[in-house]
Amino acid sequence: MGEVESVVVSVRDVVEVGRAKEWFGIVCGAFDACGGDWAAFTELLAAGAAGHSFGNDVAETFVRFVGDRVSDPMGVLGDMSARRHELPRWYEELMTQPHGTAAGAAAEWDNVTAAQWYAHLTTSNNWAGWAGGGEAEWAQFTQWLLYFAEQQQVREQAALLVRRVENDPGGITAGFANLGIPTAERATTPASAIGWGGRTAARYAELTSGKGWAGWSGEDADWDLFTQWFHYYAGQDGDHEAAQMFLDTVVASSDKIKAFADHGITVGMSRAEVPTQPEPAAVTYSPVSAEQLEQLGVSGADLEAAASQIDALLAGLDESD
Repeated sequence: MGEVESVVVSVRDVVEVGRAKEWFGIVCGAFDACGGDWAAFTELLAAGAAGHSFGNDVAETFVRFVGDRVSDPMGVLGDMSARRHELPRWYEELMTQPHGTAAGAAAEWDNVTAAQWYAHLTTSNNWAGWAGGGEAEWAQFTQWLLYFAEQQQVREQAALLVRRVENDPGGITAGFANLGIPTAERATTPASAIGWGGRTAARYAELTSGKGWAGWSGEDADWDLFTQWFHYYAGQDGDHEAAQMFLDTVVASSDKIKAFADHGITVGMSRAEVPTQPEPAAVTYSPVSAEQLEQLGVSGADLEAAASQIDALLAGLDESD
């Protein structure tokens, strides 16, 4: 079992499969907010876990495991964050394996088989595959590759291929070349992209003009406000996860406007008007429904207290800089 897999399943004795999505949301949220600082991460994780009614042992177990057994904690957490949408399913799969083993794991593809499957997973989805780039491009590539592999029931083998290429001493591109897999000349968006697939442009219109606002203006200064409202309206429709996947693909690209265009969406270059309803921050999306929170005995006051704790921690980090 690899290092990332070991970290994912490190809380197997204290986190139920049914709460895996909630737990990994807390982990990735703490990583996003910690600024690469391990001490800040541990504090944010503890506050987030407490705010979602996880026992103290959950955060402590996770932090102790990562701190004691992982050579590059922030690197592994970064890998997990880049694949955050896969973590709950991954956790469920790993929970079926005996402690400390990789029982039931699929056999790794040999070079010829790897090249054949790679060709199938890319060309059959009208996708160029790996075209070079940095961490953002790699995260986007692996997300799509594993998504298509899961559809073909070869996700485990594809994940082993990803690890193998990542660990090649010559780098990712060299790793593929050593397997006889060429690098594409130009990056493309798959025809059946993660999220809404071929309905992305139509769904974007439903969540923007269909709600009475213009969407993103095309200006970076408006991006954060746009994403708040976009999440707000997607959450109203119970469609937050697909919306986040779409935004992830946009952010992972080097040119957000072009990423929109690749999905058939034209964004305006003038400042767009935002909705006149209350600020979305007051009604932000929660991965747990109000009914689930009530069953867990978590009140609105509990959530506000946890949010205040995190705000205080972040304020303290800003002052220390």
